[in-house]
Amino acid sequence: MGDKRNRFIILRHDIFLLAFLVLCLCHRYIPIDVSSLWRLALLVGVYLLARFGFPYSRTLLVGVMSLWTIGEAGLALLQHAHWAGSNHPLFEVTGTFGNPAPLGGLLALGVVTVAWVLFGFGRQNRKWIVGLSAMAIVGLSYALWLTQSRAAWLAVVAGLLFLGWRQRWWQKIPSPKKSFVIVICLLLGIIGSVALYQMKKDSADGRLLIARNTLAMIAERPLMGWGTGGWDARYMHCQADYFTRHPDSPYAMLADDVGYPYNEFLYVAAEQGLVGLLLVLGLLGSLYRYRDGARSGRLEKALLTAFVTFSLFSYPLSVFPLQMTLAALLGCMRSLPLRCLVVSRGMLRIVGVLACICLVGVGAVSYTIYDKVRAGKELDRLYPYFRYNVKLMERYVPSCTDEPLEYQLALLEDAITLAPTCEWYLRLGDACRRKGDWIKAEECYRKAASMIPHRLTPKFKLFELYRETGDWENAFRMAEIVVDAPVKKEGTRVLRMKAQADAFLQKMGCSMRKKVGQFPSGTSPADLQKGHEFERFSMNYCNYDNNFSNFVGIV
Repeated sequence: MGDKRNRFIILRHDIFLLAFLVLCLCHRYIPIDVSSLWRLALLVGVYLLARFGFPYSRTLLVGVMSLWTIGEAGLALLQHAHWAGSNHPLFEVTGTFGNPAPLGGLLALGVVTVAWVLFGFGRQNRKWIVGLSAMAIVGLSYALWLTQSRAAWLAVVAGLLFLGWRQRWWQKIPSPKKSFVIVICLLLGIIGSVALYQMKKDSADGRLLIARNTLAMIAERPLMGWGTGGWDARYMHCQADYFTRHPDSPYAMLADDVGYPYNEFLYVAAEQGLVGLLLVLGLLGSLYRYRDGARSGRLEKALLTAFVTFSLFSYPLSVFPLQMTLAALLGCMRSLPLRCLVVSRGMLRIVGVLACICLVGVGAVSYTIYDKVRAGKELDRLYPYFRYNVKLMERYVPSCTDEPLEYQLALLEDAITLAPTCEWYLRLGDACRRKGDWIKAEECYRKAASMIPHRLTPKFKLFELYRETGDWENAFRMAEIVVDAPVKKEGTRVLRMKAQADAFLQKMGCSMRKKVGQFPSGTSPADLQKGHEFERFSMNYCNYDNNFSNFVGIV
């Protein structure tokens, strides 16, 4: 009679993963988004399939990674030749992604995978497989070059070095020559790093600004962090505070609305604090320290090395296909066994069926909500279920221009709570202006101006606000700032705003421009809120054409 029991082995990295998942679900800054739960269900499902499909999952991982990345590289080449459309107006090569960065990360994993196939079959003299693999590496490398992703190239180098480390050919090299090779590699690494930095210096400096502000967030709550969603909800406020304290910062012309920290470890530390960071480091340590006898175990560690390297300079955990890749990779990897549970086959089937029902049920309900909202259906009814989804809110809020003003204000407040940006504050300021809440409008415009100092629109809107309320001293001062402000990119909108501000200054009189302190003090928006009238100031000092106040431009 056959054994009707199955063994279930709990691995060390299972515990770290489970602990980190529970921490992210329970310790939150923003409540759980129901419309995104289908992603979590898929990630858990992929991990469990890879985990319990061992050892077949390892072979499947190699095949899927090779075919997927080769297909993405082919699409990138077609986009480069303008035979296929790009998904971004500013980049010709994106693959199936929204921009070149995640494509570069995926292609880096593909290069490492195909290189592993090349080395393995090269020992077996499979010349046709070696030839196809070599051709695939050339194509993948060229497509990777087209992405201009520096982080991806660093990931390729790290992954290939891990593959070659401690191989037989390396063991045969004498120690003095090994030292020489290591020194040469270090020098080449330093030279390459400097070259990559100079390749996109402004982008690199901008990321230094993001890292600096993220470290300031971590310093505020070092132990537990801000909670899941805390970085998105707090970062732009932190950037605004930085520029308020350092108005002459050289980073001012590099600032922009930021959606990613460009370093996943800083991201984890900011949201989950030291506790979450230690869980992640414990997970990686348990995987690297375990000696897997299978040859594919080296490939998995090399892929993890490439992924970790890429995550130091990019945002792979914010891109769902790369999240799926990591889930499959972790499911295929082995770590130290902690305990072996003997479970009857009947009980195992019951647990498996219940787990599948839960995952499929939650995923189906969540995806139905997500799909309806993305298609613009039943938005009002489903709003409570997607109000914590940043991407869906970015699509929904701008479409509500015909809704009552109070409803628009509530939506904008919700969007700013999730991810405050200069754009959202400008929209909220405009809505408050239409309502007549001048104090709130001024606060919003000032906040937007401090978030991105080189952006002209917030300053111009402040100028318009002061002119409308009759605060001529502040209007005159903001008009001077608009005229003299340096801008990152000068276009038609910028020229129009500067021309309107300059026309205001000319109407006020050049002689008065030098005597701002002699203007009547005017009345601030706060005074207007109390009911004061300003018509007499308008009659005495300016008869400016208010048609310009309808101008709305985003620079």
